[in-house]
Amino acid sequence: MIYTNVPSKLVLSKDKKKTFYFLTALGTEKNQVIDAYKKAMEMAKKNVLMNEHTKAWLEIWKKGYIDVRGDHNLAQITYAAQYYILSSLPSNDTSGDTDFVGLSPTGLAHGLTEDDYGGHIFWDQDIWMFPPVLMFRTDLAKVLMKTRTRTLDAARARAAMNGRKGAMYPWESAQTGMETTNAHWVALYEQHVTGDIAFAAQQYLYMSDDLDFFKNERGAEMLQNIAEFWIHRAALDKKLMKYIITGVMGPDEYHSPVDNSIYTNYIAAKSLEMAVDCLKRLGKESIKTEVYEIVKDNMYLPFDSKLQYHPEYDGYKQGTQVKQADVILLGFPLMMEMSKSVRFNDLVKYEAMWSEYSDGTGAVNFLTGMGGFLQSLTFGYGGFRIYKDRLEFHPQLPEGSTNITLHNMDYRNSSFTVSFNETIMAITLTKEGDKELILSLKESGLDIPLPLGKTLHTSIERSALFVNESFSPGCSSSSSLKSSSLTLLLLNFVFPFNVRIV
Repeated sequence: MIYTNVPSKLVLSKDKKKTFYFLTALGTEKNQVIDAYKKAMEMAKKNVLMNEHTKAWLEIWKKGYIDVRGDHNLAQITYAAQYYILSSLPSNDTSGDTDFVGLSPTGLAHGLTEDDYGGHIFWDQDIWMFPPVLMFRTDLAKVLMKTRTRTLDAARARAAMNGRKGAMYPWESAQTGMETTNAHWVALYEQHVTGDIAFAAQQYLYMSDDLDFFKNERGAEMLQNIAEFWIHRAALDKKLMKYIITGVMGPDEYHSPVDNSIYTNYIAAKSLEMAVDCLKRLGKESIKTEVYEIVKDNMYLPFDSKLQYHPEYDGYKQGTQVKQADVILLGFPLMMEMSKSVRFNDLVKYEAMWSEYSDGTGAVNFLTGMGGFLQSLTFGYGGFRIYKDRLEFHPQLPEGSTNITLHNMDYRNSSFTVSFNETIMAITLTKEGDKELILSLKESGLDIPLPLGKTLHTSIERSALFVNESFSPGCSSSSSLKSSSLTLLLLNFVFPFNVRIV
């Protein structure tokens, strides 16, 4: 690191303007850092540094961002959240760079204070910050996934050191991939981070369809090792005839060790589900995948049938204070199937017991909070949900705003923009992938092929995007393309007020 010393005071002459430059260059190669610092200083002297900085950021924004209109404060916060997360990620093609270790809760701003966590990587990356990156930049999402495959061997070694099988990822990690926390009880019990990584991998596969990563870049190997960890971590309870996991700590760090943390058990089941799905797609079914499915399908998940809610762990007493979001994460982002009444009960019961920063000051973990905030816009108000075969959305405006546009979202090698106000949404295919993208309007009962560069306007309703596996856009002579064009013409003719393509 090379930086300009900041003086204790700056002296300005009366009625005179002066510009001060303070630069910092960071890197892993000394010569690279020196060259970057010298280049920046030369640009500053020529008074072009700010212009070049602005140009570079414009190129980054073009690749995907959220724009809010009508609420200036919300718009500022939205841009700030995106800016700080993107600032903490590689801006160029560094997918093979082993020096990038991942996203820390405080991003680049780590230092001496307790809340900075020394720049270490937690589950925050996989559950809180990864999803908003994935929705707009699958290329950067892959960089984040590689921070986990890069440290797979360390996770395997850590499992062996703890008498476990497979891969056991550390609660806190850095360059080596080994455990870096000084809270030994957290390192021992908070094992859900291993499942959180598999969940992020599932979302990445469903959004990117990047089978090459799983086949040739250790993605499938990572998932299989995670699955091995969980099938050996779980034990069959012969009374329940279910698989249980004992002696853990869930996201609620106030209680440990506990048995059958429902978050931990469910993320373990999701890990097994993902391993099976991935290995089947790669044609690697075996007796192992059958075992994974058996344990997944028979994982014990605590449930109070009388009060119709999910206890956080075995023996949890209703009204016991909890630290942070735990059980409520089952509904989102994990999307466990449950009735609306059970979902409501989980939210209400744990909202009253949530104690960490319950005064409304919000998330103090800088980038973690920003990731959660961006998820509230994308998955909350945007209504997006990631499924194996489709991407659903059902947008609605936040109070006070007049329009939200999600620019250049990535899905299955294509990109699209969604813009919506209170009543109308517009969808534009901005980049065409190798498969045709279909917009399904659930209430209207229409499946509409999205033509490149054309904008489809329709009344807001529950919708989904899916890929037409039988049609490639490049085949211009195909009957499917003719059918698509005919469909668009018919839609404009039959539904002139509900659906419009321009």
